[in-house]
Formats: sequence, structure tokens, C-alpha cells
Amino acid sequence: MNMSGGAQGADLTDEEKEIINSVLARAAMMEAKEQQRIERLSSRLDIIKKTACGDGQSHCLLCGASFGAQGVTAVLCAKCKKFVKLFIPLEFFKTLTHYNHGL
Repeated sequence: MNMSGGAQGADLTDEEKEIINSVLARAAMMEAKEQQRIERLSSRLDIIKKTACGDGQSHCLLCGASFGAQGVTAVLCAKCKKFVKLFIPLEFFKTLTHYNHGL
């Protein structure tokens, strides 16, 4: 009786080993891409924090737009209790950093 954890008397074929290695390689590649995505998001967050220009009360914390002027509406962040503009154009984020891909 084979107690090594595999099927009794059956080894993996070369084709099965290739399939398993292919799956493992894809998983490693996906994990690396996800880590890069997390690093980009973290970098963008740091830049946004450094470039915050509003007070979060009467002006948007991110872009500095005055609330109430020209229909600018604010949304309250449940975590930090600061206000940000409901819609901030993508162009604003592109001006913050060269890490604008993936938005």
C-alpha cells in the first residue's frame, strides 16, 4: 500500500506535470501583477495625500473646488469625516503622477 499521498501505483505523466507547472506559472504571474497594481495604488494614494489642497469642509480636499459653486456637490467620507467633490475628472488624477495607467 502506497502511503505517500498519491494514487496507488500511479505517477503523474509528463503532460500532467506540464499542466500543473503551467498553472503554477500563471498563478505566480497573476500574483506579481496584483502586487504591482497594489504598489501603483499605494503610490497614487501617497501623492494624493501630499497634494491635498482643500480644507475638506468648504472646499474639496482633493482638487480645492468650492462646494455649492456651480453645482459642485460634496460627499462625506465615513472614515475621515472630510468632504470631497462628488465627481473629480480623471484628468485631475493624471496630473498628479505619471502612474496614470490602470485608472
